Amino acid sequence: MVLGLIEEFDDITFNYLPRDENQMANALATLASMINVSKQEDAKPIQMSICEAPSYCYNMEEEERDDHPWYQDILRYVRNREYPNQATENDKSTLRRLACDYVLHGEILNKRRKDQFSFALHAYRTSTRTFTGAMLFSLVYGMEAVLSIKVEIPSL
Repeated sequence: MVLGLIEEFDDITFNYLPRDENQMANALATLASMINVSKQEDAKPIQMSICEAPSYCYNMEEEERDDHPWYQDILRYVRNREYPNQATENDKSTLRRLACDYVLHGEILNKRRKDQFSFALHAYRTSTRTFTGAMLFSLVYGMEAVLSIKVEIPSL
């Protein structure tokens, strides 16, 4: 099959690539799997170059500094349910989705703890324990659990 493909190319070179240096081959295989080319079409060549820094550094455009943290829009939405002025409908949808993962404690924006309780419970159930006087809830969430229940104890 490879020998049949060789006839389709003007120039071809085979190089041995050790397994530990296979990142480029994996990237090329992924790229090749995404392109549909018929035999009648000419495949456009892929131009590659080796850069000194990661490629995302070259694609960054200089943007204005507004001295706000990266999470400013999330904080503003969680606090006041306000969107940035230039937000599109897609931006607003994304902001709502991101804001679901955060909770505001005073002026501090914290990430919600979704799965930590189950991990702490698993660790509690599978590890050797000595009594520390602390409840599991307080160890996980950093505060005491307050249960609003009514207890009736009959008198003798």
